[in-house]
Amino acid sequence: GWLLVQLYRKAPAAKLVGADISPAMVAKAKENLAKEGLSDTVIIEEASASHLAFPDASFDIVVSTGSVHHWKEPVAALNEIHRVLAPGGHALLYDIMSDTPREVLRGAAKEFGRFRIMLLWLHAFEEPFLSGRELEAFPRGSLFGRGETRYVGVLNGLIMKKDD
Repeated sequence: GWLLVQLYRKAPAAKLVGADISPAMVAKAKENLAKEGLSDTVIIEEASASHLAFPDASFDIVVSTGSVHHWKEPVAALNEIHRVLAPGGHALLYDIMSDTPREVLRGAAKEFGRFRIMLLWLHAFEEPFLSGRELEAFPRGSLFGRGETRYVGVLNGLIMKKDD
């Protein structure tokens, strides 16, 4: 729920809704939202990326951070995100890559410290992170058809737009 809290601080008029497949993470997010006084303002639901319980064209923007590598059905998830996006809406998917360029890691180490980046690098051996090339190919088999990638800090972002 911390991303929702930060988004609320930047855009308090926005309607914010979060989703997580893990009941434990939903409970923790609700706890964190309550600590921030946002229980009645920000919604958090239990849902998988490939089965979102929202009506068609519900959102202008869908953001996913650090979960793409866990998706069991990536094309189904992208198609579901496409379904809940309004025409002209954007999907912004951020994750760690298995082949993060050295210059990106060096820049992140300067900003966050070498120890934190070393922990991130070690974490990459435990998780099935995608490569940059795999992330770029993600939208091709989906209703989005295309997207572009770029690094934002140590995360690689996949940006896709639903046609108007």
